[in-house]
Amino acid sequence: AATRSLLRSSEIQAARHLTALWFSRVRGSVSKPRARRLLRMIHLHLAATDTGTNAFFKGRSLVASFLKIIPCLRPDSSTLFLLLRPLTRARRRSTQHALQLTLAFQKKWGARVIDSRVRRRIASIATREGCLSVAQEWAAGDDRVVAWRKQNMAEEDVLGTCRRRTSLRRRKAISGRLRLQSLRRRIHQAYSLRAQRYRCIIEK
Repeated sequence: AATRSLLRSSEIQAARHLTALWFSRVRGSVSKPRARRLLRMIHLHLAATDTGTNAFFKGRSLVASFLKIIPCLRPDSSTLFLLLRPLTRARRRSTQHALQLTLAFQKKWGARVIDSRVRRRIASIATREGCLSVAQEWAAGDDRVVAWRKQNMAEEDVLGTCRRRTSLRRRKAISGRLRLQSLRRRIHQAYSLRAQRYRCIIEK
């Protein structure tokens, strides 16, 4: 609560110092529930960062500094998703930075750090920079995730189990499909705009 309050008041350095102090007091192994709470504290800091390339690298350094204090913490897909956020407004090499970080995370912590949110964010970053082939590749990967979720929900419906959880998953899947459709429209529009520019150049 104290960290959240400091971040809301734009007391960024004070919030980081307080979090680092709390982390330094953690001793021994960390249970899964406590690890999730500690990771959420890191996410609070990432959510409060600015946008742009400099903010991206500062976010990476910040996460590295916290993980150095508690090496047993394992970042998850939310960590990567938030780390990529500053690149949504970066001006140069944003796609390259996004892919490098994502592949480094995957190599160190496994494929679980890449979920549909991460895929859509990379596709969105690539679309904004004009890297449309990269955008299509990552958007297609997200489509496979949506298909798997649909199959999983169908199986649960047949079995008649986990009704409440199934309903929640269905809502999330529908929301994911809508975001994916919006992203695909942006990619298509970008391709169309590029084709128009080429035609104008040829006609001249």
